[in-house]
Amino acid sequence: MPAIDVAGEFETIQRLLKPLAHPEWARGLADDVAALPSRPGHDLILTKDAIVEGVHFLPDDPLDTVAQKLLRVNLSDLAAKGAEPFGYLLACCWSERCGWPEREAFVAGLRRDQAIFDISLLGGDTVKTPGPASFSATMMGWAPSGAAVSRAGARPGDLVFVTGTIGDGWLGLQAAQATLTLEPERMDALEAAYRTPMPRVEFAPVVLGLATASADVSDGLLADAAHIAEASGVC
Repeated sequence: MPAIDVAGEFETIQRLLKPLAHPEWARGLADDVAALPSRPGHDLILTKDAIVEGVHFLPDDPLDTVAQKLLRVNLSDLAAKGAEPFGYLLACCWSERCGWPEREAFVAGLRRDQAIFDISLLGGDTVKTPGPASFSATMMGWAPSGAAVSRAGARPGDLVFVTGTIGDGWLGLQAAQATLTLEPERMDALEAAYRTPMPRVEFAPVVLGLATASADVSDGLLADAAHIAEASGVC
């Protein structure tokens, strides 16, 4: 697919991304900033994750699912803090293979998850790169003042709880690479867990009310439990 010139980057913003923007706060994606109203009694909670072709997603992964994965890994971080998401900043580094149809597919994935998770695009940037495609998002949410759960509150004797099924994403990668063979239904479910992992946003209020410490499991259960223990000074 032929590369898009600089004028095409502005067209990408105007035709594809502007319809996703918050009607007030994003300023029509025509400014260099977004302007967010404060929310009395709440802290603004922010997180940022990036995904890179060949590292976090396969070169032939559908770009709509790549967009969903980008939003969801960020949403998962907010959920682990007990925060309620509302919007995000987006940076797209399009590779040479990312022509107009690929960009449309990516934006379709964003649109799908904006509807699912009730979030809006607030701003960002879009550029071309001669290297692999990469995308990053800064997700924003609200939590009651001083209540966002950190990694540093664990104490000896605390119970450890995990949501979801640990390892499905890794198995899904093996399935997508055809190095794992199971019945078709199971393969489809595992590939979905790899391509579009479900953030546990419904557990955010539970985390806020019960957890002494929490973290999104991204490096593996034992590694992330160790991160919590180290941050809490209990190891």
